[in-house]
Amino acid sequence: MASVLRALALAAMLLPGLAVAAPLKLATWDIDWLTARAAGDGGLPADVAVRQPADLAALRDYAAALDADVVALQGVDGPEAAALIFPNTPGATSRRPTSTATSTASSACKALVLSIRP
Repeated sequence: MASVLRALALAAMLLPGLAVAAPLKLATWDIDWLTARAAGDGGLPADVAVRQPADLAALRDYAAALDADVVALQGVDGPEAAALIFPNTPGATSRRPTSTATSTASSACKALVLSIRP
């Protein structure tokens, strides 16, 4: 019985060393008014420029280069705008200005946290 207990104690000490955890890479990004709205939309402040296709392509490249598991994206107009950069981002989120929501995102990250502008 004592040898069984010693074997169990030894296994309990050695097993945690066998477990391997992968690092979790987090990124934050203040994207400064990313919107899916059309130019001239009355809901946009006058000083907000709508991004051009080349700008969106460069932002998508940057998002892929982040290679983050979780991206906290600030300054977006909603999930539709986030989908311009993370095309596989589904889901509804709260429209409150300081809210956060998670959803599955593209291969560039596993989760996306949005801080949505009012």
